[in-house]
Amino acid sequence: MYKTEPHLHTRPVSFCAYYPPEEMIEYHSKQGYDTVFVSDHFAINHFARLGEISWSEKIGILFDSYLRAKKRGEELGMNVLFSPELTLCGNHFLLYNVDLDFLNSRDDFFYMSLEEFHAYAQENGVLMIQAHPLRDGKCTPKPDCVIGFEVINTNPRHNNFDKEMLETARKHPSLLRTVGSDAHYIDDVGRSAVLSPYEIKTVSQYLELLRSGEAKFMVHGEIVSLE
Repeated sequence: MYKTEPHLHTRPVSFCAYYPPEEMIEYHSKQGYDTVFVSDHFAINHFARLGEISWSEKIGILFDSYLRAKKRGEELGMNVLFSPELTLCGNHFLLYNVDLDFLNSRDDFFYMSLEEFHAYAQENGVLMIQAHPLRDGKCTPKPDCVIGFEVINTNPRHNNFDKEMLETARKHPSLLRTVGSDAHYIDDVGRSAVLSPYEIKTVSQYLELLRSGEAKFMVHGEIVSLE
């Protein structure tokens, strides 16, 4: 089985992370991952810490972290994909099929309503999976705006209410389900993974894996059911 990490963070964009892209990729390689998604924070507070520079420059830094990770991944024989984590209206969303043109298409993303962003994303082929939808009792599941939920999040510094989130996901059987370690530190790496019978090389393959029912989900070294 091939091993994928759908949710990890790097410096400098994710100021709550502690390691640059190259090091995070190396740690994941040592833990046997074949594919990782770089999900650096696409959020107003994280962008503010990048300083008094233009929107396009901040987007450049966000995308460059992914490119740096991708380059190191290629050197190690890994697949590195892009799924920035948007924070909007108090909730968090992993974005798929995102490119520089979309990110630079407007500079008011953080001031849009969730409904406005969702409509704009759909117009541009961007898909959303909600990350840790019940985290710390401050997040709220938004099934009408996403194609799926991160049902289990193994970041140890938050209460993610995974059992309650599984119950919520069962009420929306048409939505995809996945897991993520939300890795910020070295000790976070390897806590969870999506397992597949084939190597995940593209975003489309990953989403199709979740749709197919062929995915297996590893949490703390054990296979768990999200049914």
